[in-house]
Parts: sequence; C-alpha cells; structure tokens
Amino acid sequence: MGSAFTDKQVTKIREKLKENAKRCLIRYGIKKTTVDQLAREAGISKGAFYRFYDSKELLFFEIVEDIHAELYGGASEILKSRTDLPDVQRMELALLLCLQRLDALSVASFWGTEMEFLLSKIPEDVLEKHYHSDDAHIRELLWESGIEIPYPAEYVSAVVRALLLMLSHKKQIGESCYENVMKLMIKGVCQQLLRKDQ
Repeated sequence: MGSAFTDKQVTKIREKLKENAKRCLIRYGIKKTTVDQLAREAGISKGAFYRFYDSKELLFFEIVEDIHAELYGGASEILKSRTDLPDVQRMELALLLCLQRLDALSVASFWGTEMEFLLSKIPEDVLEKHYHSDDAHIRELLWESGIEIPYPAEYVSAVVRALLLMLSHKKQIGESCYENVMKLMIKGVCQQLLRKDQ
C-alpha cells in the first residue's frame, strides 16, 4: 500500500469502499458504477483506489465472495446444528435462511443480471484461487451435513438458482404473499429432492 496510509486507514478505507460498492451495486449495478464514484464516496482519489483494487470488478468480486461466505456459512450452521430435525426440514430451514438473507441484502437482481458479466471480467488466476462454483459449495454442504440426495450437485444447484431467481420477481409474485409462496416452493423442492423412491 505504500506509506500514504496507516494500517488502520487501509482497513477503514477498504470497509468504506465495500460499503459504497454494495450501495452502488443495488442502486446502479456494476456497469454503471464508476471508479470515480467509488473513490469519491470513500474519500480517496481515483489513483488511490488502484492501490486497493486493480479494478472495480475485483472490488465487486470481493463483495460477492463475502456474500457467498455469509450464505453458505449460515446454511452450514443450520445443517450441522439442527440434527434434531428430519433432513427435509433441515434443508428447508437452510434454504429459507439463504433466501431471506439474500433478500435483506437487496442484491437479488444482480445475481440474475450481472453475475455472468462480473465473472467474465475477473482474471482467470483469481477465479481459480478464490471462486468455487455453487455446485462445489452445495456438494460440500451436503457432504458435511450427511444428507444424501439422489441427484448430482449440478442439478441441486440449478434448483437453488431457480429459487434465487424468485427474489428478482418479488413484485410480480406479489409482495404480500411472496414469503408464503417462497416457503411453499422451498418445502416442495426439499420434499422432491429427498424422495426415497427416485
């Protein structure tokens, strides 16, 4: 980072950059957000921004990684701790938690529209080192939880992505009944995925 910022300042600026980037992600999306905007709102120059991140996409990618960690961490905690419940109910709780947290973050439309664009802008070596597909995460979650699903992880992650797409259609579904519709969909999905007569 050089001598211009102390370690404390570096931490504070990184936090500000990430906070501002989350706001911009929700309000404008990645393509319409500029480095000038992100730097200005963090109280640094555009040149200083590049001392923290090589590109705005790498900043957004770090936010995506943080969100992934939060979602999968929450799901993992439920799957491991709620062994008092049948597998289907553990899965329902884990999925519901993920969807509710993602909804609270208000970034669902990004997942449906800009995720592919973002990943295309990230250098291959960074992707290989940091990014793990949903398939890999789901396979790991299921293995850790001991839940056996008679479908490949790719199929399960496609089903989870379909549920996530519901978040970006909340208004069309109807905000007054959205929560109940989501719970019903999750219940149906979990029951079908865990059917023993596959």
